[in-house]
Amino acid sequence: MANRGQTWDPKVHTIDELKQLGSAKLPKVYRDYFNEGAMDLITLKDNEEAYNRYKIRPRVLVNVDNIDITGEIFGCKTALPLGFGPSAMHRLAHPDGELATSRAASNFGICMGLSSYATESLENVAAQASGNPYFIQLSMLRDRQVATQMLKRAEAAGYKAVFLSVDTPFLGRRLNEYRNNFTLP
Repeated sequence: MANRGQTWDPKVHTIDELKQLGSAKLPKVYRDYFNEGAMDLITLKDNEEAYNRYKIRPRVLVNVDNIDITGEIFGCKTALPLGFGPSAMHRLAHPDGELATSRAASNFGICMGLSSYATESLENVAAQASGNPYFIQLSMLRDRQVATQMLKRAEAAGYKAVFLSVDTPFLGRRLNEYRNNFTLP
């Protein structure tokens, strides 16, 4: 039989199964927050369709003895050419919030993006980095002094890049949040 690799959970073989397993561990209000989007979910569906268009192109009849899957991101070598993108409020999924995500990124040698709407301080998250490249996502705030201070803190903490969001002055109407009376813990 072919070597199909191992997963941490023998019942998880696909991204969808991983999503189902994780969702089952969350209260409904947080599960809906992570798994749904705004209004009619059009952008969410578009994103999933775009993700599903990616294909792995197998290289056949080539020597695979010395495969190197490392990458370089922001001038730093990483174990894989991918990482965690910025997303808000990790504490809804884990009691340690972004600190847990940062430890996972560090353990696997990958980069991490930290959201402006993180539930942990950018300094504490960066302290878990172990030299991995981290970047900060900054939503443009009305108070430019707050944004400037956040950028200075990120630079001092060792963040390698800034991803600037300029299109989020208002959140989308997330109907599930209204229905679930969503609040932060």
